[in-house]
Amino acid sequence: MKSVKEIIGSPAKKKGGRKGGGAKKIGRNLKKCAKYKGEGRREKNKAKKQAKNAKREAKKKSRRM
Repeated sequence: MKSVKEIIGSPAKKKGGRKGGGAKKIGRNLKKCAKYKGEGRREKNKAKKQAKNAKREAKKKSRRM
């Protein structure tokens, strides 16, 4: 017959790092990501967004006066 300690076992060790759930995505869309980075699309999108926000702020200021 096994003792209680043998059945329960030692406490589980905590593993550092990320939790599971994303493993299937590792290594996927490498070409797509490389293309996105190569185009500099992120920077272009940021510039577009800043221009849009600046336009909105200018419109707000003109309404207040």
